[in-house]
Amino acid sequence: LYSFKLSQDLISKWEKYVQEHHLYDNRMEDFKDWMALAGQRLDQCSQPVGDQESLEEKRAMIQMLFTEKEHGHQKLSAAVESGEKLYPDTASAGREKVRGELRMAKQDWENLFSGLNDAQRRVDSYLMQWSSYTDQQDQLMRWMAETEAALRADVDLRNTLQEKRLQLQTHRVRV
Repeated sequence: LYSFKLSQDLISKWEKYVQEHHLYDNRMEDFKDWMALAGQRLDQCSQPVGDQESLEEKRAMIQMLFTEKEHGHQKLSAAVESGEKLYPDTASAGREKVRGELRMAKQDWENLFSGLNDAQRRVDSYLMQWSSYTDQQDQLMRWMAETEAALRADVDLRNTLQEKRLQLQTHRVRV
């Protein structure tokens, strides 16, 4: 009877170990899936080329990733917590494997948000350059319209060479 009770206790104990390891595997897989999706989104934002609208879309996607950061961090924390629970009941080689996986997950997390910060800086920089370009283009168009209007207003024919030279000089200064 004692050995039967001992056997049941051992089986329960090993079932608990299996459940805890299965939970860790599921949480780590959940975190990796989240990271893969976030990484794909980041890759879409990492090449900030295109028009202003596409840059604005990339900025919005970056902001969305930043708002989802807490959700991803919760997934990482859950995986870390589950992994650390395995240490006491796992052989040395298994502990090192779990430690390595957790270390890699944390490093991937840091790399993702470092890359996200870099992408945000690049997109913001390109949007500022785009805005500056648009302002300069608007300024050029206003100048061209003003110059054209001024030239059209001064189309009268001049009588003397000196008046014609003065008119030419005035037009050159405007252009």
